[in-house]
Amino acid sequence: MYFVIFVLCYLLGNINPAYIYGKLTKNTDIRNHGSGNAGTTNALRVLGKKAGAVVLIADFVKGIVAVLLAGMLSTGQYAQVIGAIAVILGHNWPVLLKFRGGKGIATICGVFAVLAPISLAIAVGIALMLIFFTRMVSLGSIVGLLVNVVVLFVMNGLETNTVLAIVVATIGIFQHRQNIKRIIQGKENKFTFH
Repeated sequence: MYFVIFVLCYLLGNINPAYIYGKLTKNTDIRNHGSGNAGTTNALRVLGKKAGAVVLIADFVKGIVAVLLAGMLSTGQYAQVIGAIAVILGHNWPVLLKFRGGKGIATICGVFAVLAPISLAIAVGIALMLIFFTRMVSLGSIVGLLVNVVVLFVMNGLETNTVLAIVVATIGIFQHRQNIKRIIQGKENKFTFH
């Protein structure tokens, strides 16, 4: 059953709202514009505020659905963890889109909204404050991933959700590797609030 959960949740992750929204409204592949990323921030920059909101909510819900679906299909200890990792992998590296997806932050938030809402709330709060003061979404996202790990470890030790947080933080930071280089060089794109 774990294999079935992985496949279903991976395919769910392949459903990319940023790509779909771009195709339906502008007849364009968002991955050919802006940062080339099929996620919330690029959708906001390239397609506008409405697109950004739609993509953020849809990707967030995708993470929630994957975890709930995994829990419905199996009561096994690792079912939801497998579903969580699979949907994030599917979002970041979707086979249906030639493995060019997003960075998975909104989907990760959806996953932890179900599994660890308290640590998620703390991580998102700190991430948003950092984004507000630095205007760098990437930096806020990276720090948010790390804060989630730290909070879960402090609260629960090295248990299942903490290990999951470490895994997805590693994936998320890997996806932001170019952003990290630009942050170090002082060349990272900054978000404008208007």
